[in-house]
Amino acid sequence: MTAYSLFDRPSFDEKLRSISNPLHLSCLLAAMSAFSARFVAESHGSDWTDPLHEHPSKIPCPDHFHQLALRCEEEALTDCGDDAPPLDFLQAVILSTWFQLIKGVRGRSWRWLGITIRMAYELNLHLIDAGKSEDWAPSTPAEVQEWCADEERRRAWWAIWEMDAFASTIKRLPTAIKASQNHTHLPIEDRFWIGRQFHASCPLKMEPMDRWKSLQRSGNESPVAWLILVASLMQDAQVSSPGGAVHHLTAKIGRMEPGASQESLSSTEETARALTVTTHALQCTLMTLPDALCYRDEYLSFSSPNQAETVDRRKVDSAKYSIHLTAQLAKFMIHSHSLFGQSSPEPGDTDHETRSSGRRNSSSDPPHNSNATGGTKKVIDRHALRHYTDSANNVLGIINRSSPNHIRYVNPFMASTVWLAAAVQIVEANIGTPSKDKVIQDSKVEILRLTYEKHVRFWDTPRTLLHGLDALDAHLKSTISSRHVNGTSAQGDKGQGNGSHVIKDLPPMTPQERGPNLTGTGHSIIFRRSVTPSAQNTASSASHASTKLVPTVEEDVLLGPSVEDNYFPDFEQARELDLDNLGFDFDLGFGMAADLECSLMAQWRIPD
Repeated sequence: MTAYSLFDRPSFDEKLRSISNPLHLSCLLAAMSAFSARFVAESHGSDWTDPLHEHPSKIPCPDHFHQLALRCEEEALTDCGDDAPPLDFLQAVILSTWFQLIKGVRGRSWRWLGITIRMAYELNLHLIDAGKSEDWAPSTPAEVQEWCADEERRRAWWAIWEMDAFASTIKRLPTAIKASQNHTHLPIEDRFWIGRQFHASCPLKMEPMDRWKSLQRSGNESPVAWLILVASLMQDAQVSSPGGAVHHLTAKIGRMEPGASQESLSSTEETARALTVTTHALQCTLMTLPDALCYRDEYLSFSSPNQAETVDRRKVDSAKYSIHLTAQLAKFMIHSHSLFGQSSPEPGDTDHETRSSGRRNSSSDPPHNSNATGGTKKVIDRHALRHYTDSANNVLGIINRSSPNHIRYVNPFMASTVWLAAAVQIVEANIGTPSKDKVIQDSKVEILRLTYEKHVRFWDTPRTLLHGLDALDAHLKSTISSRHVNGTSAQGDKGQGNGSHVIKDLPPMTPQERGPNLTGTGHSIIFRRSVTPSAQNTASSASHASTKLVPTVEEDVLLGPSVEDNYFPDFEQARELDLDNLGFDFDLGFGMAADLECSLMAQWRIPD
């Protein structure tokens, strides 16, 4: 596993011997074993992920060690009382939190992350380099030793920052780490830390355009540092995007106080400006990446003919892979504003007015903001949509050029981006692809789906989302088929579809596939929402006796609104139905994919 380097390898044995509290030592060893068990079981040919336990492993599964670590950590937290926990205990909690987040950003993992962040604040890990200038350097051997010890603390802090950024993105909620209070320098390269050679670094600047400049000026070429920089831009874009916490809250306030239209317009323009800056900062960052971290469409082998160099090669390939996928996720966030937000220029697009004017002046195109029923509808910008699908293709491209076993060497958080790319490709396959290219598009979906399935098998990422992909595909096919059968117009007429979700050949989820929950009911209560069949559904039930017209709770969660909801002439109403009712793991990605589907199906025709 190459995602994080939390521990100082030269002094690790000494570190274990110096832990005086046996409970803290148990926490750390159990948390580490939860990860190593995956690799040991695989090397012995055991499959502990086998849901039917047909071939049980002789080695305890990762969850065995994880549950042991959690029990020890809960006891150790109680024993700490009002005293600050030591760093070794925090490192154990970091590993356990990361383990939980991989399985899904649910209630327990979300709250455990909050505890982890509070513990880090308690140890002042956010202030490690407070008061130091960026050109500071140790002048004595004692200062070098102190700097090395601080580097281990920096690694712990930035590992927590990454988890906070990931979980908050998934939950569409604010981060717990405040950027203005982050005075800890970014990590340096492992070779300098291990070799006890000082190297300068810098903090993560507040302004997006200052971040890459500061990091480049410091000469720090750490893969972790540059990945954090790209992830911070992704986070900035997410906060401003329609799926972000700010947008989500603003939409609710707007519904409560309809008089704030001018403020909403101002907010939209401000968001567009912020996203433009983020777009430019991302482009500058990718242009100034150290040569060793630039991905140039080469094959990533995650191995080396020289066994001694294999670990270093895996780290470099993992860094290229992670930076590339995080950049694509940032682009998803950026361009989702033009696709799903209020009408505004595409970030960084100076030709928007010309293209918009051209559309309005075309006698063959409908008005930009009206439809046959008098509602307001957002016109989907093909320029933004092209960027969106290009990002999905870029994700596919690096997967095609990576070793088949690369999954075990990359951060499993990347699975969410792979899943989102698969969802976008499914929408493209059903709506935007000519029939002659359908086989190619379907093959793209299969590659991405199988890649996510590998994440499920090795890292135990949420299996539910595999059903989500199948359900999204079935839903689109059913909707398109019903439109052709019923002869509905391109604009769509509410109530003209059959109003049902038909999922063929999709087995129901088992309790193991649903994952753990806190209610004991087999599914979380936050997934429930009422489903009322339309009058047309009721009237036509006799002719569809073999078809289930009212979706089950599980189908409802996976599919979002019913088919007839896609015929709302008001874009915002249709959009909010999707975003407000999706709440399971990686729900941001599913919400964005559902938004794309809803927008294109409601529009049906995209202007040139």
